[in-house]
Amino acid sequence: MENILPPANPKANMGDYGEACRSFSWKEVEKKFSGYQTGKVNIAYEAIDRHAEDPVHRDQCCLNFEGEARNISVSYGQMRELSNRFANTLRKLDVVKGDRVLIFLPRCPEYYVAMLGCAKIGAVCGPLFEALMQATLKERLLDSGAKVLVTSPRMMTRLPAADLPDLKHIILVGAGKSRLRPGEWSWEAEMSQASSNCDLEWVRLEDPLYLIYIDDSTGKPKGIVHSHGDM
Repeated sequence: MENILPPANPKANMGDYGEACRSFSWKEVEKKFSGYQTGKVNIAYEAIDRHAEDPVHRDQCCLNFEGEARNISVSYGQMRELSNRFANTLRKLDVVKGDRVLIFLPRCPEYYVAMLGCAKIGAVCGPLFEALMQATLKERLLDSGAKVLVTSPRMMTRLPAADLPDLKHIILVGAGKSRLRPGEWSWEAEMSQASSNCDLEWVRLEDPLYLIYIDDSTGKPKGIVHSHGDM
């Protein structure tokens, strides 16, 4: 007889797998989102804000980050406020629905805050692999027409800023007391000044959410657009 471990959570959201497959319906899944009732769509609201509005879930862990320099636990309530602050920072820089914001950072809490902040105002975020070097980074920035880049002082040394006419703003995570040049902004300073309240940009399921690049045999990266319907 096989040794079978008992479930860690007997009330998990999936019971019998075979029955779940047989009875699965996308129409039923759609009913689980608030937009089904309200007609208002934004993946950041579904993933974060509606849980932050629920007293039961507001203080539960949304993001648990463990890195070499810091260990951080962020609740749903805190993530809503942080992503609201970044959304407002982007609006301060005249970023509007459809503008591209590329994120060139190592995996860190700011990475995910930035992605959610973009979604909240309908901007299209583009996560970039942190090992990209100057030539491949330039290709992606030019192809996307990115208006804003979120990066760090260390990684910005690979940025050919003079060759990127569409890039208007660079938001630096961890700039500290470094002297900022025109078009550069400190993540920490801007986030501390921004409001934690944000009016969401309601979108359609088909509206673009994020842009990822893949390499193929031609050597030229291909941009793949995903929509808010990814929820």
